[in-house]
Amino acid sequence: MGFQWFSFICDLKDFHEMSHGLLLWLENIDRRRNEVVPIDPIQDSDTLHEHHKTLTQIRQELLDSQLKVASLQDMSLQLLVNSQGSDCLEAKEKVHVIGNRLKLLLKEVTRDLRELARILDITSSQQDLSSWSSADDLDTSGSLSPVSGRSTPSRRRSQRGKCSRSQPGPSVSGPHHRYPSGAGSVSFPSDAEAPRQRGGFLRRVLWVALPLQLLLLLLVVFAFLLPMSEEDYCSQTNNFAHSFYPMLRYTNGPPPV
Repeated sequence: MGFQWFSFICDLKDFHEMSHGLLLWLENIDRRRNEVVPIDPIQDSDTLHEHHKTLTQIRQELLDSQLKVASLQDMSLQLLVNSQGSDCLEAKEKVHVIGNRLKLLLKEVTRDLRELARILDITSSQQDLSSWSSADDLDTSGSLSPVSGRSTPSRRRSQRGKCSRSQPGPSVSGPHHRYPSGAGSVSFPSDAEAPRQRGGFLRRVLWVALPLQLLLLLLVVFAFLLPMSEEDYCSQTNNFAHSFYPMLRYTNGPPPV
């Protein structure tokens, strides 16, 4: 029971850290998009092409983040199994907010790119907008289906736990964490997350195995203290008796030699 509770606490901490990081990252993506839009058609061609490049990069980052949101949903499903009440509702609401936020941003960036492509008169060979998936492919519950032609196959997972009561997720227009004005671009590379996840798992394994290691150490020490044979046992008993009983008789000093 203690191990399950400790594992649940670690999973809950990882879930909150990952969801908080994704919310901050989506807020930063929104800020970068607002630096480009609204698009002014009378701007020079170089500036418009630079905006197009920025929006394309933002859209690709949004597509890549779908795997992270899918991983976050898996963690929330596990929390639904092991928790009840407020923890269950909070996990559902966070996944719902992040999923809706990502869906809205992807839809807006795709619309901006289409508008820029029309202004710049980019041909279909240069800009394949027809292959872009609509933002409606994203599940509003937070479960994201990858985009066709640019992502991994879709995964369907059944919900393994239910909350004691249902509650709709908050609107995506609610308050979010804000970056300082000088904050730069924030990214979530999978190569950087993998060592942190492996490190957290290793710490949990070592922490759980620590009592077992101490028990084995005590068994080894106890085995060395036991006599190896009956003769050794008798010898140790006699030596103890020869030294202990005179100590009881001669309390005021050492016994005579």
